[in-house]
Amino acid sequence: MNQSFSYNIPVTNGEYEIKLHFAEIFWGATGGGPGGPGKRVFDIILEGNVILSDFDINAQVDPMTALVKTFTTTVTDQSLDLTLSSS
Repeated sequence: MNQSFSYNIPVTNGEYEIKLHFAEIFWGATGGGPGGPGKRVFDIILEGNVILSDFDINAQVDPMTALVKTFTTTVTDQSLDLTLSSS
């Protein structure tokens, strides 16, 4: 079952640098479920554009490890829109 949630943040129009901070704090983490790649995979859509497809933090870093991804986007409708959707 695909699930998603969104943020719609009111901002002035312009160009923005977006820093998304990630850490897997359940799968493979102390007190969590068994870890490994494929446990939490999702897409990230910023201003209508897929910026990460099938993103799997466990495939990039160990559980309980911070990871920051940086993107640039332009807002033209006074709302910075960000959606995370399971895949």
